[in-house]
Amino acid sequence: MGEGNPGLPEGNGEDQAAARPVYGGELATAALAAAGDGLWEWRRADGRVHCSEICYQLLGYPAGELPWTAEAWLEAVHPAEQAEVRAQLRSQLQTGAESLRLEARLRARSGQWVWLLARGRVPERDSEGPLRILGTLTDLSRQKAAEEALRHSEERFRQVVEAAPDAIFVVTGERFSYANLATSRLLGVDRPADLLGESLLSYYHPEHLDAVRAALQALLEQRRPLAPQAVELLRQDGERVRAEVHAVPFDLDGRPASLWFARDVTAHAQAMAALAASEEDLVRERRRAEEEQEQLRRQLAHAQRMEAVGRLAGGVAHDFNNLLTVLLACAEQLLAELPPDAADWREAVGMMEEAGQRAAR
Repeated sequence: MGEGNPGLPEGNGEDQAAARPVYGGELATAALAAAGDGLWEWRRADGRVHCSEICYQLLGYPAGELPWTAEAWLEAVHPAEQAEVRAQLRSQLQTGAESLRLEARLRARSGQWVWLLARGRVPERDSEGPLRILGTLTDLSRQKAAEEALRHSEERFRQVVEAAPDAIFVVTGERFSYANLATSRLLGVDRPADLLGESLLSYYHPEHLDAVRAALQALLEQRRPLAPQAVELLRQDGERVRAEVHAVPFDLDGRPASLWFARDVTAHAQAMAALAASEEDLVRERRRAEEEQEQLRRQLAHAQRMEAVGRLAGGVAHDFNNLLTVLLACAEQLLAELPPDAADWREAVGMMEEAGQRAAR
């Protein structure tokens, strides 16, 4: 390595000597090396790219093993990104930009693809374009892996939210900025996208508007969550639906917003109303049964009294008949013993006998 080119391979021959890059000295090179960044320089005079050892290490090559040409480095870009990288490079250079930035996957010596960030600046140019470009090469593998993991995590979270049976939506100000599929079903719209930009207030029953305005103010200004509460919403077709809603405040792109959860409890409310009506019917039936039972009890008591009276009357009648039997027997005996000329007595005894017979009947 030459004294004026610390940390960069010099190569061999006059072309490489003429294209030797010039950086800010050992301090700048050491700082970039400590950060894990490689250094590179391109010169239009020979079309070669000079790279520091770290540039090669990022792709798993020994220093100097890769060709020096810019085209060779571009050929190492992933086929899916090669056309875009070339177009971006041409655009940035042809527009007279003083700096460039390119992200792409390059094939490593192992055959794997490594995400790299190439940044550069143009210290010299003429009417035809840049004469030299100085830049750095940064490994983005960890960052891209983290971004991919975050993307997968967000995708899984989105799938969970989209598949949730309850309505989940975001309100910015008082307007929808996100809604899942369950929200569109709850409010009777064809697609969640149809709700975006719509006012949340337009889906509340008028008698609940003051309460929801106060809730939105508390969420956005006081950052106070909305406790679960039962409300009546209006579907797009005007049908009423009972729902239990609650919400929490959060920041969306630096602006106050609120995350809402709503559950359709119409069927539950109807079931509870039916249960209440059933309980009322049960109470009425119980009262009617109690009244019927009381009536039967009174009838039974009356029957028991009548039975007692009947038994008493039967006993009295039996005793009376016994007395009448004796009386009639005596009357018959008297009539048999009275002389024929005792007409008055015979008439009196006859009347007594006749009265006894009538009583016996």
